[in-house]
Amino acid sequence: MNSNDDIQLNLQPPQVQNIQAFSIDEELDEHAAKLKGIELGPLKELMLYDDAVSDIMVNGPDRIFIEKHGKIELAPVKFESLEQLERVIDNILAPVGRHIGPEAPMVDARLPDGSRVNVVIPPISLVGPMISIRKYPKSKLTISDLLRYGSLSQEMAEFLKICVMSRKNIII
Repeated sequence: MNSNDDIQLNLQPPQVQNIQAFSIDEELDEHAAKLKGIELGPLKELMLYDDAVSDIMVNGPDRIFIEKHGKIELAPVKFESLEQLERVIDNILAPVGRHIGPEAPMVDARLPDGSRVNVVIPPISLVGPMISIRKYPKSKLTISDLLRYGSLSQEMAEFLKICVMSRKNIII
């Protein structure tokens, strides 16, 4: 299979129906618009402007880790206080209709931009409020990407190509 035969994998969240080509500025504007009104505090820069960040892990107000290019590192930002972290958690969960509290100390949700978020508070968390955000990618993966990452073998790629071209149903 050569690069001209790449099959684009559609990784858009379920609510997205039409896929269109956008410039980088338009993509950023669209991405930012989906998160507009959500006060993210120190997470804003990591969520909106650093495409190299794929995961954000908050372990209390002063320990924020990020995954960049497959490596986990301490982020150069922190929350001003525990109260700011709690406000950001409420701000993240409110638009998706979720609430966290003693009766429900763990919440999984999908943000309006497609990113997945998990929030845990005591007593489940022993270190205070924790947030894990898996950012939704702005670009689609191609078969070539999956081959390059070692996620697929050449044989698997050929099989998927045949299935897609034959319009077969695929269960993953």
